[in-house]
Amino acid sequence: KPPDARKLYHENNKLYNECSVPLQGLADRKAAQALVSEDHGPIVSWASVYASLPLLRVTVIREPFSWLVSKFFWHGVSREENITCDSMNHGWARDYAMRYIFYLCGEDCVVRWSQTVSLQELELQAEQNLRHSFAVVGLWNETDLFLDMVSARVQY
Repeated sequence: KPPDARKLYHENNKLYNECSVPLQGLADRKAAQALVSEDHGPIVSWASVYASLPLLRVTVIREPFSWLVSKFFWHGVSREENITCDSMNHGWARDYAMRYIFYLCGEDCVVRWSQTVSLQELELQAEQNLRHSFAVVGLWNETDLFLDMVSARVQY
């Protein structure tokens, strides 16, 4: 007989909440204690730690506003709800903007957003990730400039 999916879900969820959540908090507190800065106190953003890893990361992203307008037309938002792209009262722009911020911010931000973190903190984390976690960040509409920056960065 196959296991009852609902029962299995509840058992796994109980184990997660009893074991993983407290261990995660403990690990975060211990890491923050180990990485206390005299100037800034405990580290809240891990971007500088990620940036110190021995990798040369580059990325190309789309300019956020053009990405948002593209999502509006590509996913047929206007056909679904008979709205225009400047109708901000329907929530479509917020939903897609949050997806973009989560993409730039990382998985931990998705979890923190579901708890207590503010939108301003997510935006700051996303900005810090771009500034500190990548050697070069380019825009699709400026690919020549991006390639010049990469060439300058890795030139030996």
